Amino acid sequence: MALEDPQLDHLLEAAASMHRHHVALGFANALKSIHTAHGLTFTERLEARAAEVACKAADKALADYQANKF
Repeated sequence: MALEDPQLDHLLEAAASMHRHHVALGFANALKSIHTAHGLTFTERLEARAAEVACKAADKALADYQANKF
């Protein structure tokens, strides 16, 4: 019997989505850095940093919910 918790489901999906986005940007930026001599632009670095921050925020929200719920 599965427990249904819509808030937990939402937090898990948000965390997974943020992790996928962060990893995808990391791969794209790594490939760009390999193929160009210029490296990343300022905007690309800001986007990567924002993805990292969003990923950590989603992880924290999930951890906080789990700590309070369980």
